[in-house]
This record gives sequence, structure tokens and C-alpha cells, in this order.
Amino acid sequence: MPHLLTYIQLTLTVFFWGAVFHIGKYVVQFLSPMVVGSWRFIIAGLMLFAFVSLREKWDIQALRNNIRPLLFMSVIGIMGVNFSLFYGLQLTSAINAGLIMALSPILTAVLTAFFQKESLNQQQILAMGLSFFGVAIVVSGGSLQAIRDLHFALGDALVLIASFSWALYSAIPKRFVHGVSPLHTTTVTIIVGAILMTAISASLSHDFYTLPDWNVLAAILIMAFFCTALAFVWWSEGLRKIGPAQGAIFMNLAPIFATLIAIALGQTPSLPQFIGMILIISGVVYNSRKPSTTPKLFSSAAYPRVNSSTRSALPANVAPQTE
Repeated sequence: MPHLLTYIQLTLTVFFWGAVFHIGKYVVQFLSPMVVGSWRFIIAGLMLFAFVSLREKWDIQALRNNIRPLLFMSVIGIMGVNFSLFYGLQLTSAINAGLIMALSPILTAVLTAFFQKESLNQQQILAMGLSFFGVAIVVSGGSLQAIRDLHFALGDALVLIASFSWALYSAIPKRFVHGVSPLHTTTVTIIVGAILMTAISASLSHDFYTLPDWNVLAAILIMAFFCTALAFVWWSEGLRKIGPAQGAIFMNLAPIFATLIAIALGQTPSLPQFIGMILIISGVVYNSRKPSTTPKLFSSAAYPRVNSSTRSALPANVAPQTE
């Protein structure tokens, strides 16, 4: 198998991302979410900067030409996602968080179509409906009354905001970032996002300058190195070798890994969580299939046909690296 090592790296990458929800859930018991996000991305940003600098030449002019979208991505996709996710993890379970974040590929496809002025076909709409229904079951605990009244837990709502924010971060580069390599895009947005989070955390969080216990510090280092720096590099290299369409399939493992880790930690998934996971993954898998020839809904002659690679190649966590 020519790409065996690549498949192993991609699988481990998604495993790391599934583990983030549990590690983050643990760490926010001891440090404020702002501090956790700040230190995670300060460390990861420095690691990525050193790695990328050794491999690629920085194009400062290209970065200047793209300063606005890169800054927006840093705010919404790095700072916004992490604050929402870690605050959400204080109030909801790691399983719920993993399942809700699994909605990101569908949201990314929708936002990409919107930015590219492309219309959604029936396959995408059905996939989106399946995934949204799965998330609704998860966040409502299977209660029809809660779904009807739109009564959801605050923690789940924060994670849903994080999922949407990451999808927005993932969809922006294809339309608005030009002349900057995927790894440069990721590294710059992480560094800028870390600086912004640090400025806010240092001003508002009393525990920013507090040295945590070794176990908490180790958890942050694991998130920074394995779940961020190494994961982003492996994902970028993997997609370059096997293509974004195949790589996107691996993202379906993220909620599964998050659930399996929970089981290993002695947490039993509820029936609504299990059903929701099946629906969410089914929606993502269906969306990743080769597009059918079914006519699009809401199509317009002014809109071009949806590119199949765009529709299937936008994973939740690092879509800037799929181009």
C-alpha cells in the first residue's frame, strides 16, 4: 500500500483532534478557557513558525496583500473558536462537543458555496439535513419538546458557535486568500490568534501568570504539539499526497474517536448521543460522496456548477490546507 504511512498519520491526526475535547474538558477545570487557548496556541504557533521557516520561504508581500482575510480568520477561527469551545467544555460533555463539532464539514461546504456564489444540490441539502438533525438530537437529549422550543444547554450552544466559526475559517481561504501557501496561512492565523488571545487573557484572566501543576501543563503541551502543530503538518502533507477528497473521509473518525475515548474513560454514551453520532456521520459521508447528476435546487444561470472537489474536500479542522 503506497500511502500506508500517510493513512496512519491522518488517522492519528484525527485521533488527536478527537482527544482535544477530553483534554480540554480536563484542563478547563483548573485554568480559565482564555488562558488554556492562549498557551495552547502560543506554543503551537512557535512550533509551526520554526517548522515552516525551515521548509518554506516566507512571502511577506503576499501576507501583506492578504492581511484583512488573515486577520479575520485569526479572530473568528482561532480566538473565537477556542474561546467558544473551551467555555463550552466547562458546561457540556466532551462527547457532545465532539459530535457538535463534527457538523463543521457540512457548514464549511455550505459557506464555501455561498462565498463562491454556487448553489447547493439535493445531495448537499439532504446531507446537511441529516447532520443538523443529528446535532439536534444530541443537544436536546432526544427531547422533542426541547427541539420544538429550541431549548438547548448553553455549553452546547457555545460549541455550536465554535463549529460555525471553524467552518467560516475553513471556507474563507478559497475565496479571499491568494498567493499564500496553506501552511503559511495556518501558521500566520495561529500566531496572530495567539497574540490576540494572550492580550485579552493577560488583561482579564487572573490566572494567566499562574504556573499550573505539572499534569495541567503536560495536558496543554500535548494539545499544543500533538493536537495542533503536528496535526496541522500531518494533515497538510496527507492531503497533498492523497488529495482532499480522500482526506475528508478521515474527518468522519473524529466524533468516533471522541466517543471511544469517552468509553475508555468510563463514560457511557447515551442513546441520543449514539443516534446523533450515526446521523451526523451519515450526513458527512453522504456529502463526501461523488456528486450525483441530480439537478440543483435554487440554481441560477448566473451561478457556475458546484465543483465536486470543493464540496467534498473541506474537513472541519483545517480546510485552509486543502487547496
